Amino acid sequence: KLNINADININSANIFNVRFKIENVISKSNDISLNYANATVFTCTATQAATITPPNFPRSGVALLKLRNGGNFTISYAANAQFAGGIAPSRTSSGLDHLFFEGNSTIYTVTSILDIQED
Repeated sequence: KLNINADININSANIFNVRFKIENVISKSNDISLNYANATVFTCTATQAATITPPNFPRSGVALLKLRNGGNFTISYAANAQFAGGIAPSRTSSGLDHLFFEGNSTIYTVTSILDIQED
């Protein structure tokens, strides 16, 4: 188990400023802001319609949103989102989905693993 109490920056010719950050729990569920300056892993339980935005991705970044019960509500994405096949992923009504956001400040791609079965 690795415990990190501060930002770790790794720089080399082939690695772009890798940052390990703690998980950020999002409690305001109508505006799901994936602020890359705060974390790279986010959790949220949907309680109403929401818009997901990653406001400040660096040159190249990846973030994970663990979204619970997202299929019960309309979930929108910022205008610069793109999806495989051009269609946003469906979400699980009663359960957990993992949505991965990869991109930069101009455009980002959303991929998903849906209906994760928890122990």
